[in-house]
Amino acid sequence: TLDDWQSLRTKTEQLQCFGDNAFRTYVNGVLPIFDEFIQTYQGNVNKEFWIKVCDITRNPRMKYGGGGSGKLITGWLLQLFGLEMPT
Repeated sequence: TLDDWQSLRTKTEQLQCFGDNAFRTYVNGVLPIFDEFIQTYQGNVNKEFWIKVCDITRNPRMKYGGGGSGKLITGWLLQLFGLEMPT
């Protein structure tokens, strides 16, 4: 429900008082994602946001074993796991 999404966002925001600057940066990075979830639930779909969930591309700079290129994963999904922080 909308109340559930709003409650999740509020509780996440309250986590900012715990941890160090890195943790606060993480929390501040996920709050806009939760805002988009709430907007989408309310019917205000931001297509640009949803297009950027996750993208997997070849990265020729990353070489593995037999010389093949590695994969580069980008998108806001990584922010949920603290793997990519907003700049």
